[in-house]
Amino acid sequence: MDIVADSSTLILLAKVTLLKTFAEEKKLIITPMVKLEVFRKKEQEDAQIISTLLREALILQSERKAKFQKFVSDFNIGVGESEALAFAWNEKKILATDDWRAIKACKILGVKFITAIHCLLYLVEKGKLDKKMAVAKLKNLEKCGRYNSDIIKDAKNIIEGDNNG
Repeated sequence: MDIVADSSTLILLAKVTLLKTFAEEKKLIITPMVKLEVFRKKEQEDAQIISTLLREALILQSERKAKFQKFVSDFNIGVGESEALAFAWNEKKILATDDWRAIKACKILGVKFITAIHCLLYLVEKGKLDKKMAVAKLKNLEKCGRYNSDIIKDAKNIIEGDNNG
């Protein structure tokens, strides 16, 4: 299934050098507002990584407009998150977000969502990362993201579990 990504998850995955690997596995779509947010600081390394993946068509930009303004006020989320949420909701797609307000909105609207940690665990499950590398990436996500310590602990237990090779 296609995944609509907002800037929070794109940037986190780029910072920990998982975005390309994940984009090779799953079709990632961004909206115009997400692209604007990502390229606001185009000199940043994460923006350059995302730009390259757009050029290589590993990340696709949707040309369809989604009406998102109501989500900005209803859920107190930014325009990029709102547009990505509206697009995912309208198109019945999964939203990749690490924005806690957007996650709350997903729960209210019944939109399936994933976070950067879910992406990491998916790559482990598919054998794209070994345990040692996955634990290192998780530590990087912990530094870059705003994750509850229980979430980090649970993810580490999943990575180090017997059923992950």
